[in-house]
Amino acid sequence: MEYLIGLILGGMLSLSGAGGVIAVPLIMIFLKLPLNDAMGTALGAVMISAAVGVLNQRKAVLFVPALILGLSGMLSAPLGRALAIWMNEWVLLCAFLSISFVIAGLMWKKAVTGTATVKAVSSNSVLEKVISVDVYDRSVLEQAMPVEPNGFKTKKLEYDRALVTKMLVSGLSIGSISGVLGIGGGVFMVPFLRWFLKISMKEAIATSMMTVLLISCSGFLTSFFVYHQVNELVLAKLSVAAIIGILIGQKLGSYCHDAQLQKIFSVSIIFMCFLALAKEL
Repeated sequence: MEYLIGLILGGMLSLSGAGGVIAVPLIMIFLKLPLNDAMGTALGAVMISAAVGVLNQRKAVLFVPALILGLSGMLSAPLGRALAIWMNEWVLLCAFLSISFVIAGLMWKKAVTGTATVKAVSSNSVLEKVISVDVYDRSVLEQAMPVEPNGFKTKKLEYDRALVTKMLVSGLSIGSISGVLGIGGGVFMVPFLRWFLKISMKEAIATSMMTVLLISCSGFLTSFFVYHQVNELVLAKLSVAAIIGILIGQKLGSYCHDAQLQKIFSVSIIFMCFLALAKEL
């Protein structure tokens, strides 16, 4: 069962950027580990598989946002783990499920309705095309747009003070929530990257995986060395299977366009919510 859970974790991490939120309830339901042990063990498996995933998709990672979000999240994740001891699980679960349902619904809506109008400018005439693509898929838009200075080509990200501040605050917040819930934070990081940085889904997943690697590393080390809440044998089995799952998932993901990946993300979040409810009921 550990290997099956690991495959699911790796596959979801590679296709949606979120895996720990699914792994924790599965570990608790089928492997009968206590909540805190399940969180610590899942964080370790997410950390190891995310490291492999980042190496395999390093060209799609936006390292500046990943480092800002990830390092700030690393600082606040241990605080979240400490706070989790004093928080009511039902209140936390209800808040988490509410946010997750909203995020899943918005991501699905954008996947269904996302279209962009691209104007292609030539030397003789202006040809207007309506292309059914994701409005945030910069790679597609850049190929369709002219390279002239007066064209419509997408600009590179500009890291001004406001954006950096927003990423720092978001990283600290997501890190705290990740520490409380015992997850890597991809469920929140992907929408942030998607909506605020306006990047493609594949870039968002790859960049999120880098931040998840950093945040889960902080949470795992805290769980392992401070609270001693990691099952080493289960972690080893989960990690081996998760690495295989993430490599398979990334291969499959290369054949999916952004709208499909957004739908996979939304469905995986809903699936996770029902698992969390089943675990508590």
